[in-house]
Amino acid sequence: MKRLTQEELNEKIQDHNLWLEGKGGERADFSDCDLSDLDLTLASLKRSIFRGARLHKADLAAAYLREADLEGADLRGADLEGADLRRAKVKDGDLRMSNLRDSNLRETDLQNLDFHGADLTGADLRYAIGYIQKIEGVEDCWDVAVFPYDWISIGCLTHKLDYWIEHYQEIGREQDLDQDSIDQYGRILKSLKEVD
Repeated sequence: MKRLTQEELNEKIQDHNLWLEGKGGERADFSDCDLSDLDLTLASLKRSIFRGARLHKADLAAAYLREADLEGADLRGADLEGADLRRAKVKDGDLRMSNLRDSNLRETDLQNLDFHGADLTGADLRYAIGYIQKIEGVEDCWDVAVFPYDWISIGCLTHKLDYWIEHYQEIGREQDLDQDSIDQYGRILKSLKEVD
């Protein structure tokens, strides 16, 4: 596994951006590279490749990783707060203890991931692939998705089950739902707690 320096990483990001703009450069391929502890904050890496890369405790806050291939990547303890991972492939990876607060994971392939200890508060998990259970039939067409370690996604909001149960009335009102729909979500959430 090749260890990259911050300077080498920055050069590859610049080349990747040129490639995206059609001005030469080269697609960023970090496959099997060690990027642990490096700073990728705000990096624009759409369609980049990180297959099997080690990004342990890397700072990817607000990074643009749309359609990136992170299959098998080690993202333990990584900071992905506010990152855009729409349609990315993150399956078979390790996200233990990572910060995914307010990240965009819409349509992201999350199959066979370890989320243990990860913070998914506020993450948008709509249409993500690989969740354990999906409950349909809610009047307002908001899917309820159940993820490992008691993370629940309703529409574009993601919180721990206990948080949902405590705050679903308030959240429903903030989202302009009618009381019948709020009550329906409450019943679903309470039934999930009973299964837990």
